[in-house]
Amino acid sequence: LVLHSNFLAFAMLNTQHFFSLCGLNAPWEAERAWARCEGWPAGIWMLANSHLAKNEHVFPLMPEHFFSASFMSSFSMEETHFLSLLSLLESFSASQAAYVAKNEDAPRMLESLFERNAFLFYAPASETFRLHRLFKERLAGMLEQLISAPDADIDIAGRYTRSAECLMENGFILPAVTLLSRTGNDEDKLRVLQLIQRPNEMLDEAFENAELVALIADIPWDIRYR
Repeated sequence: LVLHSNFLAFAMLNTQHFFSLCGLNAPWEAERAWARCEGWPAGIWMLANSHLAKNEHVFPLMPEHFFSASFMSSFSMEETHFLSLLSLLESFSASQAAYVAKNEDAPRMLESLFERNAFLFYAPASETFRLHRLFKERLAGMLEQLISAPDADIDIAGRYTRSAECLMENGFILPAVTLLSRTGNDEDKLRVLQLIQRPNEMLDEAFENAELVALIADIPWDIRYR
């Protein structure tokens, strides 16, 4: 008998029933929690606990507190930085991870992290990895903190460009456009304009994102005329 992660996950109905047992009669919140945690029972419990704490006006156990105290402490600073850069990607191969992070040791690090069950999924058919959604959210938050630090020493524009290239290669056009629009580079702004002119139903969602629409609107006319 081989056990897979799917056997250890809650279904939507399980999550709604669990929320109900907790006194949370909010099916829509249960649905959001299930999607965000990908059925992971401990994550669902954390989100239910957070909702209960807010209702009772007590300090909640938020997912980021759990990750910081119980999980992130098991990583070295190098691994944490590496994973935070990968949070820019929806999925990635070992070579793409090495390209985005500019780290030739990426294949070995991914193998080690996967063996340690670091909330990292691997798809043998495509030979790609992806981060668990809740973990990805936490890493993305850590990356934002790193970028905004006064003494930040990171080529974020370069990371955005390389990440966008990998996203496009894997078919994730909308996230790629979002990253390219944030680099501040004229060439990337031109690529954004070229991408949004292509027929792609995914890009319809772009015009529902106020931040992205504002970034596109700010592209200078001299770039538009190229």
